[in-house]
Amino acid sequence: MRKVVNYLLYVIFLVFAAEFGLRVVSHFVYHTPILDIRRSRSDPYVVWKFNPGYTGKLFCFPHARVNRQGCLGKDLEEPKGADLIRIVAIGGSVSFGFGVTRMQDSYCSLLDSLLNHSASPWRYEVANAGVIGYSSYMGRGFVEHHLESLQPDLLVVAFGWNDSLHDWAPDKDPVDRNRRRLDYSPRFWRENFVLGVVLPKITGSLLRKIGDERLRQHEQYDFDRDTVRFVPRVSLEDFRANLEAMHQWCSEHHVKFVLVTESAANNSKNFAIAIQNLQPYHAVIRQTAATLGVPLADVDSCLEVDGYQKYYDNEEFDYMHLNRLGQLRMAQVVKATLQQSGCLSR
Repeated sequence: MRKVVNYLLYVIFLVFAAEFGLRVVSHFVYHTPILDIRRSRSDPYVVWKFNPGYTGKLFCFPHARVNRQGCLGKDLEEPKGADLIRIVAIGGSVSFGFGVTRMQDSYCSLLDSLLNHSASPWRYEVANAGVIGYSSYMGRGFVEHHLESLQPDLLVVAFGWNDSLHDWAPDKDPVDRNRRRLDYSPRFWRENFVLGVVLPKITGSLLRKIGDERLRQHEQYDFDRDTVRFVPRVSLEDFRANLEAMHQWCSEHHVKFVLVTESAANNSKNFAIAIQNLQPYHAVIRQTAATLGVPLADVDSCLEVDGYQKYYDNEEFDYMHLNRLGQLRMAQVVKATLQQSGCLSR
């Protein structure tokens, strides 16, 4: 019996030693924190979010940094100065900056630079709270449960693409949310457990099977014929309601509110249906801005006038994400809207 206990202790020691060794290697190679190397963590209100303090590779950015507040970039000023206007930008991968390889080339970073190089008695701080995969459903959860801690003066909202994309079920569906958590789990395992490093395919396959079994029990799906009715992640009605709810929160907390349309490479022939599905969401954004009387940075219309081609490196492959020139143009359109609407002062 003592030998069995000794062997178990030995195995446990090896597991912890291997885990610690992997974390140390990751720290020096990818600059990740030794105590918590996860890129993201689950959250009851937004499903998942970036892990505060993470540094290292993050999607398109080889060298990324998530600040203490969970946004991309440097830590926000604490306490916030009386002459500082803090702008929080939320959205999906477009706001995140997917399409460029340096964080300083994202539209949020460029907007921060443009604002602080203009003649103004105010200082500006743009917090990039864009997260890849977020729809307005997650954006609403972020605003209602996490935004207040950032002490914003202005909220810039850019959703549409992820809302219009079709998936297994609407984002607000709890069954779908459970499946998404399972889908993210293999990545957590690979980053935090030795078994996940050694056997990622097995663990990932097992978790996906569990998720599929849960989906089979939902009446919306017809698995007998191996077909699934895909639906928009967020319906047009819910999309409008989410935008209005975010605006309502901002009104109650005296935070200025600005809407933004994400651009679509309309010349892309391979993704014509996806681009067509986006247009009604743009219409809702424009209608909502007019109804609520809030500023609208119509990035899509501006880029259409300019000509889309120069703002995408390969529009037939990636019809959503802007190159650096497109990121700069988006920052310029948002800045002009903020100036014209008087949002850049208290």
